[in-house]
Amino acid sequence: MDFSWLNKKKIIFIIIAIILLLWVAFLVTIMKNSTKVTHKWANWNFTIWIFWDKKEDFFNFVNEFKKDTWNKNLTVDIESFSSWEDYNFALASAISAWKAPDVFVLNSGETSLFENQAIVLDPLKFDPDKFRNDYKTFIEDKLIVSTVIDEKENKKQEFIMWIPVWYETLWIFYNRLKWIQPSDFNSWSSLYARIQKLKERRWDIVPFWIGRWKTVEYSNEIITQFFMLENVDNIDDVTQAKAKSVLSTYFTRYATSDSNWYDEIDQELYRAWKTNLDAFSRGEVAMVAWFPRMLLKIDEKWFRKSALYAKPFPAYFNWSGKSYVNYNYFVLNKDSNNKQAAEAFLEYLNSDEWALKYLKTFPYYLPARNSLEWDVMDNYILDWYKIKLKDFDNQDLEKSTFDKKIKLIYDRKIVDILDDKLDYLDNFYTFQKILKCKFKKIIKLENLSTNCEK
Repeated sequence: MDFSWLNKKKIIFIIIAIILLLWVAFLVTIMKNSTKVTHKWANWNFTIWIFWDKKEDFFNFVNEFKKDTWNKNLTVDIESFSSWEDYNFALASAISAWKAPDVFVLNSGETSLFENQAIVLDPLKFDPDKFRNDYKTFIEDKLIVSTVIDEKENKKQEFIMWIPVWYETLWIFYNRLKWIQPSDFNSWSSLYARIQKLKERRWDIVPFWIGRWKTVEYSNEIITQFFMLENVDNIDDVTQAKAKSVLSTYFTRYATSDSNWYDEIDQELYRAWKTNLDAFSRGEVAMVAWFPRMLLKIDEKWFRKSALYAKPFPAYFNWSGKSYVNYNYFVLNKDSNNKQAAEAFLEYLNSDEWALKYLKTFPYYLPARNSLEWDVMDNYILDWYKIKLKDFDNQDLEKSTFDKKIKLIYDRKIVDILDDKLDYLDNFYTFQKILKCKFKKIIKLENLSTNCEK
């Protein structure tokens, strides 16, 4: 072919043009094959609301998400609530004002009135079958829903509603210097025997602080675990016999005046707006119960590092009863203007890599994903205490959530019942009926004109 018509300048121009075209094609190929999310989501502020965890730590976690998705300029607003009541009222107000967060959390202990505000997740991105294999059994039962897509053939489609990252179970923190041994936690029989010995040995120490409830941190969760030792996982299933068994045990074994100087300390704490943790840190109480994250509060009170140990909440007998599980899960707001960013965030939480980063950010949680169990179970919650997550995974009991019907009402009212030494059984039965009535009224929208208090 004759190229004599081309001069030198034209040849250079064509060569440059070809190089540019090849470079553009190369970039397009790279972008298509990249596993990074390259879409920009900065049209609106992206908002996440959480409960309990420190806002600053969660903000650092989200910043890593932004970097990993090439969206460093995305504006993310984070709010963290310490009161479940405040959280619920604020979320209801935000939804009614069309200011609800793009992503928020709900709790495993109830059928939330905010579930209708959540959107189901794309099954192509969030595969329900894979979800079953990836997560604990007690999680899949709650978070997978199905709907009929073909009535003639009765064909159903499953969807994942929400994404969890962690769960927690109850422990007993104890002061090893108070003559307590790990074997004391083999059952409630052995623990009660140790409590009696402590009473005889030290009149000035409360063995186990659970018998006065207004000064007990999160007593609503402790009584829930005792219900579950009776093999129930729903407030409706707490029969009169089981309620009597649980509540009578408290008032005859732990709440009596002969528990050393229990009453005196209780009144002092109540007047000073303090809790059993304050008495525990002063060495006046030998044992307290709650979730692993209580270790942070105990540490704030300058507890002696070498003296603090922990064991799982014991059962009445081996393989009898259930272990109470609590967790929050992330949901996508159906009215969000940032669904792409919100869905990407949930995708990240639904992966081993990012769930592990979350658990390292908040080291007091057990992993919801099966594959991460051995990545974190051997870790210390706080480096200066001899307490690891693996020490508190009770294999003797089936793990299960507990349906409180309406968590906000249950958590507030159950404490009043526990502090009534005379009419606690009658008050519990009344409370149970009222809670069931209000659940139908508020959550199911049934019998709206009914007065639940009568």
